[in-house]
Amino acid sequence: MLISNYVLQLANGLPQEICEELISSYDEEKAFKYDTTFQQTYIDVDLRERLGKYISANIGDYLGAVPKYVHPYIPASSEVEHIVIKKLPKGKEQKVFFDNYGTPKRRLQIQYFLNNIEEGGAIHYELAGLRCLPKQGEVVLSPYSWQYASSISEPSEDLFIMETYMRIKDEN
Repeated sequence: MLISNYVLQLANGLPQEICEELISSYDEEKAFKYDTTFQQTYIDVDLRERLGKYISANIGDYLGAVPKYVHPYIPASSEVEHIVIKKLPKGKEQKVFFDNYGTPKRRLQIQYFLNNIEEGGAIHYELAGLRCLPKQGEVVLSPYSWQYASSISEPSEDLFIMETYMRIKDEN
């Protein structure tokens, strides 16, 4: 199978009102620069609990769409990592990026577009030859490995993405 078959963009990610709430909860004062292009902030515990049903449903959709031999790679004992809201400012691009923190425990990257962008702002998976256009509420799910390193093209306005990962639960 082609590696592009394991990247899915689904329309049923988050409702519009949740996307707008997440954008309004983004706090410039608490945001920190992750690198030279985007800033991010963590969401609060109450909001995280409310998002759980959407994240779980989208993971279920992903597992229903990929071949069954992928399922053991994302075991039922997996857990959602921290959830961040990323802001990529208008006119900036995110270069090809792969954060190997948590490897090999991270198994699935989950990115939700929180706003529509007229031009730019697409997530590019170079090795898979895919481009995922930013549409509010849509979610992009991909395996977490170097083959799925991605970049984001310059958005025509500020781009907001909620991001998290599924990882194998610690055995503590």
